[in-house]
Amino acid sequence: MAIAGMKNFKEIWTTILNVLIPFLLFIIVPLIVKGNFKRLIRKVRENLLELRKYIPGDVYMTENELPSFKGKYGNHGINISFVRKKNEQKVNMRITMKISSQLPIKIYAKRLMQQKEGIKTGISEIDERFTATSSSPEKAKSLILSISRDDLTALKDFLREGIVIGGEKITLLKRNAGAKDTQPQELLSVLEVTGRIARIIERLSPPTVPL
Repeated sequence: MAIAGMKNFKEIWTTILNVLIPFLLFIIVPLIVKGNFKRLIRKVRENLLELRKYIPGDVYMTENELPSFKGKYGNHGINISFVRKKNEQKVNMRITMKISSQLPIKIYAKRLMQQKEGIKTGISEIDERFTATSSSPEKAKSLILSISRDDLTALKDFLREGIVIGGEKITLLKRNAGAKDTQPQELLSVLEVTGRIARIIERLSPPTVPL
């Protein structure tokens, strides 16, 4: 009797599992994945909106419902876009910077090749665009804040507007009259920065420095 009851119990559970597993695989799991993707996109958009505190620009949604950022940093145009492969709940982030052709871009790009893992950098020989691609789009704000790193020599070559955003600090490169080099001076922690930094950037006029 007990054996027959056990057999019936196993048959019942086998039937339940046969129905439940496909339900989990084809209905519940996709819903969870879709929910996670929406949360990721929401976080990315929040980071891009916060990025406007440091770099003047606009955040908008593309036709594929992916956030995008278009801004200007001194003379340098900065575009942040996202690429999503078909049928994949994953996006890659691409940062493109239109750089003044007078700057020694190749030297700077070479140094950027030594960046942290997960970020691929490159330089276009045709239109001198610097590109950085990341597989962690949720770190959009931290990536753009750290893209210049702490190499002041490379930063000086790359940005001649006076302000450098890098790491956890915002640094002002002050030029002494008649001096060839720059004096780095820490301004504010990123956590203390407000929208006034964007206004400072807008007021800065790029100095004419012969190469």
